[in-house]
Amino acid sequence: PLMWAAQKGHLGTVETLLEQGALSGLKDKHGDTAAQKAQQQGHAEIEQRLLLAESGTVLTASKLFEAIDQGDLAATQQLIELGISISTLNETGQTPLMAASASGRHLIIDWLIRQQVPLNSISKLGETALSLATFNGHLSVAAKLLDQGANPNLGEATPLMWACFGGYEDWAETFAVWLKPNSDW
Repeated sequence: PLMWAAQKGHLGTVETLLEQGALSGLKDKHGDTAAQKAQQQGHAEIEQRLLLAESGTVLTASKLFEAIDQGDLAATQQLIELGISISTLNETGQTPLMAASASGRHLIIDWLIRQQVPLNSISKLGETALSLATFNGHLSVAAKLLDQGANPNLGEATPLMWACFGGYEDWAETFAVWLKPNSDW
């Protein structure tokens, strides 16, 4: 079935079969693997996915969050292109944007914003990308998120609260400007 799905261009079926333990390196009577069949038929995305499977690389959300934590934009983009959802969540309900904001990964944040990911998601722990950026001391990330429309009043602890808690008076003033009386928030 894997060989057939690869040759016919059925990515969803290939993914399902791989998840169920199909062996991607097996060869047909002509000596071709499923990846080679996909390549012969011009199914580049399936070919890449099968080559990853043959190499023992498992596509998981944790791989995406590792790439983000390491600041590896190319790997982040490739994992999403290969099928990991740009909206996937880690074990605490953080989105890729939250993870990138927590670690101050500007290039990844810029790319995610261009992909139009939601800015105001809230994790299981009540965190937002904006609150995580502030908590971890990434004011330039917080300012970027605010400029893009992130809501400073969401979550268990707002960025203003984290700035005050951390003793960052200049940051608190910056966030207070965003919360002026005529604000849309």
